[in-house]
Parts: sequence; C-alpha cells; structure tokens
Amino acid sequence: MAMTETYLNHRTSGFIGAQTARLLRRFTISYCRTGDTMEYFITSRRTGRRVSYAIVFWHDRESGCLHISKYFPELARRENSKYLSAACFFLLVHHFSQQKASSACCRISLKTKSRIFNVFYGRLKDFRFKIWQNRGGETVELRSGYTPMPVDTTMIRKAA
Repeated sequence: MAMTETYLNHRTSGFIGAQTARLLRRFTISYCRTGDTMEYFITSRRTGRRVSYAIVFWHDRESGCLHISKYFPELARRENSKYLSAACFFLLVHHFSQQKASSACCRISLKTKSRIFNVFYGRLKDFRFKIWQNRGGETVELRSGYTPMPVDTTMIRKAA
C-alpha cells in the first residue's frame, strides 16, 4: 500500500495528512508492548537503521491518562524534517489509544522542559497542551484533553 494521506481519516487536518505522508515515505514505525507500556521505534527506509529508541508511552490506569514517559524521536536531526516530529506524535498517540486493552484515556500528560513546551508541545494544533504544574527549574508537567479519532494506524507494526 502506498504511504499517502489515505492512512488518515477525513477528520484530520490537511497539514497532518501531508506531514504524515512525508514521515511514512521516509520512515517505518514499529512498537513493542509490555503490559500498559509501549515502546516505539523509528527506522529509516533508506538505510534500514533505527533512528530512535526513546519513545515510551504508558497508560496510567489510576489517573486515566496516556502518559508520555519519553518522546525523543530524533527526527529533528534529520535533513528536511520540519514538522515530522509533530506528525509522528499525532500517529503514536492515536496508535497507543487504539492498541491498549484498557479503558480509553481522556487526557495526555508528560514532563518536559519549558522551552520544549514553547517550541513544540504548545504549538501542536491537534492537542491543547497546557502547563499543569511547574516542577521547579525548567521542568513543567503538561496536560491535554484527548478524544480518540478514527485514524488508521495500521502502518505501525509490531516489532519482530
């Protein structure tokens, strides 16, 4: 199947559709699941090498949150990669929500540096991240409401 915007439902923005198509032309995404935790891997189609090992999502059952434990896709270090991290984030949030066996998450939470919030998470139009707690220094905890969308994530495969 061609890696095009057809992977996304009509409810997603044209921007996310275009960026996701770019992402999937250049990279494959796989995952490994252990209980309520999923680790994601991004691999270059051109070289076959893994680009990222540091993407971990966790379902916090007590709070009903999808918690982003680690999100360092390393895509920003690649040539011509503007907006690919945003498209990747969008896909992974929806994939995680669809794959976990427990009840649906209604919020997303994560800890990050305030400067990363300003240049990345605060700019994601498909989410509404707000600083929930200032953890002191440069660390902040973010939260966003979350409503699952019928996004096709079948291109994300279980790691061998």
